[in-house]
Amino acid sequence: MGSGRLPTSAYSLLPTPYSLLPTPYSLLPTPYSLLPTPYSLLPTPYNFLLPYRPMKARIKITLKNGVLDPQGKAIQTALGSLGFTGIEDVRQGKYIEVDLAGMDAAAAKAAVEGMCHDLLANTVIENYSYELA
Repeated sequence: MGSGRLPTSAYSLLPTPYSLLPTPYSLLPTPYSLLPTPYSLLPTPYNFLLPYRPMKARIKITLKNGVLDPQGKAIQTALGSLGFTGIEDVRQGKYIEVDLAGMDAAAAKAAVEGMCHDLLANTVIENYSYELA
């Protein structure tokens, strides 16, 4: 019987395993060599490569000067009855945080302005300020 080996011409017909093929590593690009280097300059289709970080708007709403603040007066009275001294005036306000997803700074600023003006603050008697982070 035979040796169990195929004739040499039969080996050339078998597929070569990929691990045995020579790899031209010099032709393989490094992952970052194809991308521009500040990542903020990536064109729009590559924005998915940036780490996701929503913007946060921190909004402070206070009553305008000259507007009576009965809640502030109640807080001032309560603090005095608890023994805190030297309190001349207390003004009460609101603090709101809003997470904004998928917006650049200009769009976020416009959105927060609209939110404050249309819903969050009564602009007749209240002032608002905000910061984007």
